[in-house]
Amino acid sequence: MARYYKSKTEHERQFRLLYERNFAPITAYVQRRVRRGDGSDPDIVAEVFVVAWQTSRSETFDLRSGLMPQNSTIA
Repeated sequence: MARYYKSKTEHERQFRLLYERNFAPITAYVQRRVRRGDGSDPDIVAEVFVVAWQTSRSETFDLRSGLMPQNSTIA
């Protein structure tokens, strides 16, 4: 899949939108699935976005597709 952004700034803007759209669903997913009670939920959610950012720099990642299908196994 080709990249859909034209510049670093566009890539960052698209990633920011991806973050804003997916933060709440990813957080809810982690809270449902992890249930550790040790306060690690924010760290797990952050790691999902770290992996998404690293992956988004590859040729195969489409920022427009969202995170849940790709990253639900990370959390």
